[in-house]
Amino acid sequence: MIWKHKAKMLVFSSPSLADGVLVCGEGTHTDTGARLYALRADSDRPAGERIWEFHVPGTVEASPCIVGGNVYFGTGDDFHCLDLHTGRPRWKATVIDALSSPAVVNGTVYVGSGRSEQARPENRGRQGRQLLALDAATGRARWRRKLKLPCSSPVSCADGRVVAGSGTGTFVLGGPGGAGEVICHDAATGRPLWARSLPDNVLAAIPVQAGRVHVACRDGRYYLLALADGQVLWEYRCGRALLSSPVVSGDRVLLISCRGVAHCLDFKRRQLLWKLDLPREADLGKTSEVFSSPVLSGGRIYVGLGPRGLICLKPPRPDAPAARS
Repeated sequence: MIWKHKAKMLVFSSPSLADGVLVCGEGTHTDTGARLYALRADSDRPAGERIWEFHVPGTVEASPCIVGGNVYFGTGDDFHCLDLHTGRPRWKATVIDALSSPAVVNGTVYVGSGRSEQARPENRGRQGRQLLALDAATGRARWRRKLKLPCSSPVSCADGRVVAGSGTGTFVLGGPGGAGEVICHDAATGRPLWARSLPDNVLAAIPVQAGRVHVACRDGRYYLLALADGQVLWEYRCGRALLSSPVVSGDRVLLISCRGVAHCLDFKRRQLLWKLDLPREADLGKTSEVFSSPVLSGGRIYVGLGPRGLICLKPPRPDAPAARS
């Protein structure tokens, strides 16, 4: 343990780090009066020391995005831009049910809008279910496009396109009658380019690389789509809901199901490379609460297993025999 910082509420938001400052939100949908924290991550002063905190009426579930010395994040019906080093507000815009983690590219903030029925009383009647492009310097809308379904997934940008997931399920609740969609819009104009309907919500981030779109769906399946037109290139069944984001490295993609089973796929050859029940392998018992997305760094895979803790894996050599499934 190097340092720790106690939050007032459960931390669902993923942290962001830039310029020696770590920023993270707190709270879930049932909480009120949450905070966004800025902590020292690397300095001559004690690491973990609080630099500032920003209070909001609701919660900060979405992960903040740090670009150009600013922090961009949503909470409730508000979307904020703060100075990274002081926490001073720069601007605030209205984005209904702003649970989507934004992307900031070329001076534009791209963010999704969720359910209209979740709006605060003073905002009832205002449109949710949108994809928005905001001016990063002022917060003014450059374009906004109405969506078929609520959008609470992180937004991805690549090759002049904006890709996001949408749907009716949540991290906790799914079931019959669910619906999902992956949407792709022109980044400059917001013009819809294509939409791919899926059986359930897409809550995780969607990596977009080399003309391919990697989708982890709540229906327990991984979908490989073409960025050009949304065509399904390959589909793989993991068997359990996929709530955490895929990790793509070279021609491989790593998926972690809600039960903690890891699936490593070669998406070019369309085959499973290895599969591992992580809680069982680590002798941690069973779990059904894996929301955390894995991280690949320095030849190691780091995975959070909900109440079972955090584990580190070393991927097998390319010439090694496949791990047991």
